[in-house]
Amino acid sequence: MDTALMLDEAIHYVKFLKRQVQSLEQSAVDRPMGAGIPSATMANMGYSLISFKLWAVHRCLDKR
Repeated sequence: MDTALMLDEAIHYVKFLKRQVQSLEQSAVDRPMGAGIPSATMANMGYSLISFKLWAVHRCLDKR
């Protein structure tokens, strides 16, 4: 893998992480003070990880 491609993948991954942080920040703003992380948020975190893995596999397959 050449340097440009590695940097491109790193940029996409950082953007993905940024969206995840924004989503978690928004869910923290939306919940009442003193409440724990809602189970829906935990489910979304798991879903997001699965989505990212599928996205990464798809990108790898597209490059072949």
